[in-house]
Amino acid sequence: MTEKEIRQAVKDAGVRLIESGLVQGTWGNISIRLDEKHMVVTPSGLDYIRLTPEDMVVVDIDTLEYDSPIKPTSEKKIHMSRSSNTN
Repeated sequence: MTEKEIRQAVKDAGVRLIESGLVQGTWGNISIRLDEKHMVVTPSGLDYIRLTPEDMVVVDIDTLEYDSPIKPTSEKKIHMSRSSNTN
């Protein structure tokens, strides 16, 4: 998937959460890995119905830094989890 398609998929998933009644208002957060270093996440406190794909925020998985005027979800750290082998 391209970044544009991933941004659209995140937006669409947010709308489906609202329409299905699983969340209300701005509740619920979604993320999709963009690549090994980045994820696309929903923004903080914005209505999914009114969002555009461009409103989704690209976040560095390791540092949680982002280059966007729109703030990402406050739960971005939960979304950054990587499976790791500690053996």
